[in-house]
Parts: sequence; C-alpha cells; structure tokens
Amino acid sequence: MSTDLATARLMIPGPCQPRPDVLAAFQRPVAAHYGPSWARTHEQALTLLRQVLDAPRVYLLPGSGSLAIEAAVVNTFRPGQRVVIPDTGYFGRRLIEVARAHGLQVHDLAVEPGRAVDPRQVADLLPGADGVVLVHVETSTGIRHPVADIAALARRTGAAVVVDAVSSIAGEELDVREWGVDAVAASTQKGLGCPPGLGIVALSEHGHARILDDHPRPWYLDLTRWDREREESFDWEPHPVTMPTNLVFALIASLSAIVERGLPQWRQERTRVAEHCRERLTDNGFTLVGASADRAALVVVARCGRPADARLHVLREAGIGIAGGLDPLRDAIRIGLMGQNGTIEMVDECTTALGANRWS
Repeated sequence: MSTDLATARLMIPGPCQPRPDVLAAFQRPVAAHYGPSWARTHEQALTLLRQVLDAPRVYLLPGSGSLAIEAAVVNTFRPGQRVVIPDTGYFGRRLIEVARAHGLQVHDLAVEPGRAVDPRQVADLLPGADGVVLVHVETSTGIRHPVADIAALARRTGAAVVVDAVSSIAGEELDVREWGVDAVAASTQKGLGCPPGLGIVALSEHGHARILDDHPRPWYLDLTRWDREREESFDWEPHPVTMPTNLVFALIASLSAIVERGLPQWRQERTRVAEHCRERLTDNGFTLVGASADRAALVVVARCGRPADARLHVLREAGIGIAGGLDPLRDAIRIGLMGQNGTIEMVDECTTALGANRWS
C-alpha cells in the first residue's frame, strides 16, 4: 500500500474526502461569481445552511474555519471587552489567541484534558463578562462541550455567546435560534463533507443586532459590508469578494443530501458510526478519551503511546490516513468519521489494519 497521505483514503479529522456526488458538483465547469443565475445559486446555499443551523442570518466567506472564527469574534465584540474562554485544548487555545489578537480581555478557564467544560465554572466567571467564546467539539480531545447549557447561563447575564462549530456542524445537535447563541463559526471540509475553502458564520437576530454596533473591524471580516453588498446587489453579486463558485456548488450538493435525509437521522448515523469505531478500538485494547456522554460524533480519540508508528502502520497496511495527537494529548490517535469514508465499513477496515494496541 502507499505510504503517501496525498494518495491515502483519509480518515483524519478534516479535511475529508467528499462523496462522488459532491465531487461531481465541485468539478463542473467554473461559473462566474455574479449574474442572476449565480445570485440564485448563492441564495440556495444560504437557505440550506439556515435550515441546517436554524439560524436567520448566514454568511459564506472564502477562507478557512479560522477566518470564520475571527469574523464571528470581531463582529460580536469591541476591543477591550471581557470574554470568558474555556481552554479545552489545541483549538480552545486558538480561540484565546484570536480574542487577544483583536484586543479582548480574556479570562481563560482551564479545563482538564479529556473532560467537558463544567457550566458551573463558566457561570462563576460570567458576572462582569461581555461574552463567552467556546469550542463545541474540541478536535484535539474528541470531546463535545455543553454549548446549550452555557448559552442558557450567559443569556441570564446578557453575555454574548460565540461558538466554534468547525468540528461539530452536521454531526452534533446545534440550534442557533433555540439555544440563544449569538454567533457560530464553521467550515465546509468536515461534517459538511466538502472540499476546504469556505468559512461559515451564522448569527441569531440578537447576534446580528450586535454587528450593527459601529466599532473597528477589518475590511474583509466586517459583516455589515457583506450585508450591504447583498442588499444592494441581491440579484447580481451578493458578496463583496470573488466567491469560489465551485465550492458553493459542492456545498449545495452536500447540504441537499443532508436536508433530504433529515438532519436528526443524519446525526444519528454519524453517532452510530462513532460508537462502532469506539467499540472496535476498545476491543483492540485502546483506551478512549473522555466520558462516554461527552464524546463527539465526527472524531474519535484514543490513547496511543507511539501515534506516529500506529499511523504509518495503518497507512502501509490499508492505505488509510489517520491523525496523531495534538496538544494536550500528543499520546493519541485521532480518527475522523467524515465525508465518503465516515462509514461502518471503513471503520472496520481501519481498525483491522490498526490491530491490537501494541503502540503504548
């Protein structure tokens, strides 16, 4: 088998390998990013995203999930405001870095690796805070954090809530309107099963009202600019920058399949595949990270003393690419269950190649 990740069947925590129908949409002839036909296509993508996230306002930004996170943060908060950010791991720390880079005062809450954030600890820090910024699914640990509970606590104090949903969208329950979340940032290359390259920002009505507060923002990330372009050129070019049209075609194909299947059923299938993966790893002697109730649907993390050796073995034996650990869990393997390869059959092939845990 190949030992090159460039040709491997990817079971990493993103990007995924899209399904054939999504790839077919991506590979269609390039279309212009303006004109009546394109404006309808763009609106179709936003409509489907609003359905999946139950969010009244959605934006597609060419770029990564990290760009979407920055957009959500800088449009929700003014420089100098105080935010609570749980340090959930590698990507929780990235949120802290983003917030500080934009002049926010950060009260970071230490979270034990592999544990979910305790909403009571967040509540203790909320008095005087302007908001909470947190990861929904921490990719480094495979742990899902209780966003709905934390958002409910924040609403009582008037604190805004910004959520990094890059590794949870379409895999976990996430309801912007019902939960009272102000802003959600996500991307296309994980649970949505698309190629990378598009960031997503979803706002509640309350979250959208916050962006009308005039404060300094980067030109590209200023969502009021995106609103103006859409209002002034709704039927021609409803965005201020060149949109990667083929990525949008792919996104529509993937979202259409999710909506047609039914989002609850889609998420249940993701959970079933993840549970099967964990059962197989446990049978093979691996120790899973976190409590059962907190484990995510799109990424499985297990302890592994020599993750580089385990990764290379699976690559050689089966041509499957899995990921090693990230801080704070470097002694781990991470298996992504997304896109074309997020299936029971691929889990069986991957875990068979991995074999017994002889990597400790």
